[in-house]
Amino acid sequence: MALAETRLHSEESHTTVALQEIVSLVVIGTAILGGLALRWLDLGRQSLWWDEGFTVWTYGLALGRIVPFAKSDNQAPLYYLLQHYWGVLFGNSEFALRALSAFFGTLALPVFYLLAKKVLKDGIAAALAFWLFAFSMKQIWYSREARAYEAGSFFALVALCALVLFLEKRSTWAFVTVVLSSVLTLYLHNMMFFYLLSLNVVWLIYPSERVWTRRLREMLLANVCMGILYSPWVASLLAQVNTVSGNLYWVPRPTLWSVAGTLRGTAGFETRSLVLLAKKLLPLPWRVVGDSVWMGLVLLCGALLGGGFWRVSKTDARKNLCFLLYCLLPIFLVFILSQRMPLYLDRVFTTSSIAAPVILAFPLAAQKGSRGKSLYAVLGLILAGVATLSSVGFVKYEHMLAKSGEDWRGVITTVLTIPETDRLVLFVPPAGEIFFDYYSRHFPAVDTRVARTGLQEDFHDRFPPPKSRIINENDVDRLRMLVESHKYFEIDLVLAHNVDPQGLIENYLDRAFIRQEDLEPTGPIRVIPFRALTRP
Repeated sequence: MALAETRLHSEESHTTVALQEIVSLVVIGTAILGGLALRWLDLGRQSLWWDEGFTVWTYGLALGRIVPFAKSDNQAPLYYLLQHYWGVLFGNSEFALRALSAFFGTLALPVFYLLAKKVLKDGIAAALAFWLFAFSMKQIWYSREARAYEAGSFFALVALCALVLFLEKRSTWAFVTVVLSSVLTLYLHNMMFFYLLSLNVVWLIYPSERVWTRRLREMLLANVCMGILYSPWVASLLAQVNTVSGNLYWVPRPTLWSVAGTLRGTAGFETRSLVLLAKKLLPLPWRVVGDSVWMGLVLLCGALLGGGFWRVSKTDARKNLCFLLYCLLPIFLVFILSQRMPLYLDRVFTTSSIAAPVILAFPLAAQKGSRGKSLYAVLGLILAGVATLSSVGFVKYEHMLAKSGEDWRGVITTVLTIPETDRLVLFVPPAGEIFFDYYSRHFPAVDTRVARTGLQEDFHDRFPPPKSRIINENDVDRLRMLVESHKYFEIDLVLAHNVDPQGLIENYLDRAFIRQEDLEPTGPIRVIPFRALTRP
């Protein structure tokens, strides 16, 4: 009788394990398909936005000028170099430009699953974490932009995964992978130094059989190797640091509400897309729907965050703490520094979103009792559904939620279809000329030789090109010389990025010309025609 009961219990255990494996495979397979679709679906639908314009411009530079341009910019050169060679193979359409980020976002999927399996050591929990990563709004967003954030996130993920493998079982290849991947992140974006600091914290406190002193020696050796490999760029980095405050005049000082928004995105959610979806189902005021969505996410994530530390082993608690510090430390350090120097941009924290899914799935792996596992399985299922709705809604409403609402494709179309020939197109700031050069190629039947320039100066007059800055009276004097040349019956002002808060340009043109109505599209970019009283 006892033998029969033991055999029956064994068969039930095998059945349960087999069922869990099937569920895990289904979840992982569905997440792969959904994650790939959201990263690649219709990449060229949206217009390029301001920062992507510089990616376009560097793609067209001679290879030897890319690094000098990066030195004048506020980020490292590797992404521009990668994009240059990517463009040689695939061109510079909007789809091709963004495909490099989507490619890194795709490569990140198997690397993250390996990390989740190693850390969580539970098939269902790893599958949940993988689902949250595949549908993470932050990962999807920056897999769809022609900027360095997703590439940096990918190599940081590789470094974190290799470090976990190294701490669990020391190997030379894992150590080398940590060093090389970390150096690549630094060459992709200067803000990745904060994640290197977080990686060092993980190195020291992640559960491992190696004693603390040995870890410290290995960590120092890795940092020395990284320093040697990064040394060619150090002088350029210091020069960038000296000028960054002047280039980031437009970055506001962050508040605690800014941090709350960053944490929401880091967890993988875009509440605005959730509110837009919820408003279609609930006949309630916008404020009520928005507050309900926000509070629901806070309670849901708070319960899962707490579950990763409540009634779990010390080893599991230390693991979870490592990922929590990796996620949060860069955010709060930059927040503190940004009270003096403007550095806090939400998109630079994309890398934090590689740790969030592990943190949110942790209680499902760490809880030992059946009640606890059942509770966190239900909460995890709800979270997975919300993450899916958030990412799908984000892609659906991408034109409203991402890229600052900038429709440069529409702006240039509007400018090119203005019939007046004796006119000057005035781009303020001057980098708007990038988009004219890029989008005007789509209008072979239109004469694109229209006179154009930028203020403070023409974008193409010198190398490196001028940075955006606040307009002053000297810039108005330059505009006055153009107007008094009497060559133009019309001046079409393309104004963006609030570089003329005092309205100096508009005030002058109002005195010299007759202002017409703003042309569509408006939004954050204004197209304002000014016409002379009589033809010159």
